[in-house]
Amino acid sequence: MIWKIILLCLVTTWQTVAAQAQSQCKGEVWRTNCPLHCCCILRLGLNSSVHVTDCSSRQLLTSPIPPTYTEEFILTNNLIKDLGDKLVLLETVRVLDLSENRIKTLRRGPLFRNCGAVEELNLAKNELSTLFRYSLDGLTRLVDLNLSGNKINYFEDDCFSDLENLRHLDLELNTIGSLYPEWFNGLNHLEILNLAHNRIHHIGKQALKSLENLKVLYLNGNRISTIDPEGLSGLKYLEELYLDGNLLLQVPNAALEVLPSLNTLYLDQNPISKLTSFSFCELNLSFIGLNHMPELSIIDALAFYNLPNLSILEIRKNPKLTFFDRDGIRNVPNLRRLDLSDNKLLGISRSVFDSLANTTRLLLGGNPFICDCNARWLRQQFEQQPRIDGVNQLICSDPVSLRGVAMKDLQLNKIEKECKPYAIDFMLNKTITRKIGDTLTLECRALGIPPPVLHWILPDGSIINSSSNFVRIRLKNPGTLIFTHLKASDSGSYTCLAENAFGFSNVSVSLDVNRIDILLFSTLVSSTYVTLVWNGTARNIFPSYQLVYRPRFLSGNATSVSVSSIRKSFTVNGLQPSTDYEFCLNFEESKQGKVITMYLGE
Repeated sequence: MIWKIILLCLVTTWQTVAAQAQSQCKGEVWRTNCPLHCCCILRLGLNSSVHVTDCSSRQLLTSPIPPTYTEEFILTNNLIKDLGDKLVLLETVRVLDLSENRIKTLRRGPLFRNCGAVEELNLAKNELSTLFRYSLDGLTRLVDLNLSGNKINYFEDDCFSDLENLRHLDLELNTIGSLYPEWFNGLNHLEILNLAHNRIHHIGKQALKSLENLKVLYLNGNRISTIDPEGLSGLKYLEELYLDGNLLLQVPNAALEVLPSLNTLYLDQNPISKLTSFSFCELNLSFIGLNHMPELSIIDALAFYNLPNLSILEIRKNPKLTFFDRDGIRNVPNLRRLDLSDNKLLGISRSVFDSLANTTRLLLGGNPFICDCNARWLRQQFEQQPRIDGVNQLICSDPVSLRGVAMKDLQLNKIEKECKPYAIDFMLNKTITRKIGDTLTLECRALGIPPPVLHWILPDGSIINSSSNFVRIRLKNPGTLIFTHLKASDSGSYTCLAENAFGFSNVSVSLDVNRIDILLFSTLVSSTYVTLVWNGTARNIFPSYQLVYRPRFLSGNATSVSVSSIRKSFTVNGLQPSTDYEFCLNFEESKQGKVITMYLGE
């Protein structure tokens, strides 16, 4: 009798605590015998109410068993480390939220075998590092899977293969470094894949080939520097691609060409320094974002060519963008908005404006334009009904006499229709230091009416233009000077000269070519031979080095022998005992070298 009374007291006490917990819940309670510390409430929807069991923020170490008929089971912000077998009873749950716990692993096997009704699974902000094959089996109706904010860096092959109805997969903020096609097998109906803010450095060939119905792909905030031309192949329905905040040095146009449905592309915050001809060519894009590019300084002719569907082109807030070629845009008939605001553009040609449709809005505010003949057409817009936004905020940066003057305050009849060139200086440092064998590109562009012709003057006074015939140095129109193999003799001053009928302008830069980073030292010394080794950066451009040696205090010719730049070791035999020797490692096409002196004993 006594134990019955005690049991009755315990039950009554538990019911009292549960009732008190339910009384603190916000919303209509649908179950009075809710698990301790949880709220069982009805959440009203548009057409029906949803049975919610909310156990969030209760410092739970394990998952309680939810009441029958639970449709949303919320366990976020607890201390759960292991799910064990606690999920086998969730036969009615459609939404399962396990975010912000301490779950380290999803065990192999059918953990979710009785969760066939789950449509949304949230495992964000846990401590998962690997996703195993079969871990997610049983979730055949899953539509939305959130694995963001974990430490995932590896997936076993086919780990998603049972998720045949998955539409949205969120893998943001993990530590994924590479992508493999086997990881995504079975996701034939996936529409949105979020891989933002991982550590991905390269998109390999056909990395996402199984995602044939993907529409939106987030790759922003990674470390991507290259994309294989077939890296995005198979994504024939992809509409939106986010590549902003990566390490791309050029537009991956070959990879973009295989995306027939792509209409939105973000490339913001990539270190691309120049948009060359056909960077964007014959694509179906309707939006391109090229904002906050830290290195972008030049947009050359035909950079945007034959883009029939392009509607909005944003090129804003690029701190080094000073030049936009007069033919930078061609055959873009449906452009409604060209935003070039808040760059460092010194001018914009009337030809750019004339190439746009009559309905295109051009935004130019916040650029430091030069108020000479190049700006005359802009000043004319004040006298007409403008299609240009921001002209009232344009302030002259040059010439000195007009610096700080608002362009709208200039008298049109005092601005020349033609003028001499203005050569644009892209060099932050007037002296460039490189090593022998390096490649180098020097850029020069100019404004002027009529359009100026550009030449480069070499240190020896010779002039190089597009028709010059140099083996290692060539000029690529309009003003890009390219060195394919620097020599010490290339050191000196280089001047870009811009000329037209009204005069000339020039900018100069000094080049200093240093020896390469090779260290020479001995590892074995005897009376008649010595073994030398060297280290430093390997350069394929030097197929061999010359090892030169001679007695230090004796007259006579030095001995020279070719040695491999790859093996980085050589033994010299037949030396005289008790003699000081000098050894020098010379580089091909250079008399510079590393010299060491050593004494050979008896």
